[in-house]
Amino acid sequence: MPPVAKAKKRKARQDEISNLMSDKAQKSAERAIRRQLADMDERADEYERYANIILDSNGDEIREIVEGMVEKMRGMQGRPRFVHDGITVNIEPEIIERINRKIHLWFAVRMIVACSEWDIQIGNFKLPKSNCYRCGKKVRRGRS
Repeated sequence: MPPVAKAKKRKARQDEISNLMSDKAQKSAERAIRRQLADMDERADEYERYANIILDSNGDEIREIVEGMVEKMRGMQGRPRFVHDGITVNIEPEIIERINRKIHLWFAVRMIVACSEWDIQIGNFKLPKSNCYRCGKKVRRGRS
């Protein structure tokens, strides 16, 4: 490699390192992390709303089954972590736990709904009549 190319490569790497360490780059990365975390939390809230619609149309027996599934999934997951652009970021564990719990709740409910679709009965589970069991939106009943 000619000396000029090496110098250009070295200069580019030095600029890259200085950008990584600059206050401006650090603040930009922090904003991006906060945005991603907020998006995850918002999506988890939507998942939890859906799960609660399904759970509200069922009794306590189904809630207990779902809670058991959630606890099992949380145990299987291990210590939750947050990754941004391929880098593990230290976030308060309570925040990640809260988001993961909502996602696990949604996943457990989705599994029970899927079983119901395939005529696999779990406890006294019933699909809601007033909401779509796939998306959770209100269903308009047509005239018969």
